[in-house]
Amino acid sequence: GEIGLYLALTGGRIGAADALYAGIADYYVPSAEIPILVEALLHTSDVDAIINSFKQDLSASELANTQNWIDESFCHGSVEEIVANLESERMDNRHFDWARKTAQLIKSKSPLSQKIAFRQIRTGKTLQFEDCMKLEYRLAVRFMAAHDFYEGTRAIVIDKDLQPKWQHLRLEDVSDDLVDQYFADLGAGELDLSEVF
Repeated sequence: GEIGLYLALTGGRIGAADALYAGIADYYVPSAEIPILVEALLHTSDVDAIINSFKQDLSASELANTQNWIDESFCHGSVEEIVANLESERMDNRHFDWARKTAQLIKSKSPLSQKIAFRQIRTGKTLQFEDCMKLEYRLAVRFMAAHDFYEGTRAIVIDKDLQPKWQHLRLEDVSDDLVDQYFADLGAGELDLSEVF
């Protein structure tokens, strides 16, 4: 579904149950048991049996409870359309509160970062692993040379005023041409993974 885009645009944090539900993790082992698990793995050839003996089931995932809402709200063709859908009046009462809060959360983030994250998630679905790593590198290089990364760090980590002054105030202020620049080939600076793979 649209969980990846939802997490990318909201910056949402998830716990172990959500990570299992989303397929980001395969098993859950309590932190206190990890040293015992590691020791057991050192002395076996049956890794699956050991992991299965340590893994624990978790309570229901919050993402599982909102999966339908996420899919309905984040299936649109742009961040602007997603926000408009979340702010529309056609939501039922429980969904309405979730949708409004989610729209506000998206609008509190850097508009430039939002549009780049949207394209990154949509583009990444079509790429092989190596191409995804090259894309991630391009974006990281370009963000490190831009305003919003440093402003977000200042507002959240350094000054802690939680009042970032983004380069662009609204999603509509970010042009497709600007987003294209973040995705463009780095030329001689392009990530070379040929020695790794």
